[in-house]
Amino acid sequence: MNSAESQPSAKQPSKQFIAGAVCSVCKKIDGVRFWRNSNQYFKDCVYCGHSEQLIEETPEAQDTLSITIKQID
Repeated sequence: MNSAESQPSAKQPSKQFIAGAVCSVCKKIDGVRFWRNSNQYFKDCVYCGHSEQLIEETPEAQDTLSITIKQID
């Protein structure tokens, strides 16, 4: 085997498991992986195969988030 055959032609993205994440389709825990390919983000489930592209929120959408904190006596 020569060196060209032993090396992959394109580097595959590193997929990381998200601890405690629940698949939105099969509802199983700890099977969801996350990775980035170029400037796009993806997640998939190793149990059912469901995958989706994640859409990054714009800074304008993040600015409109409000949180109410209520003190419990």
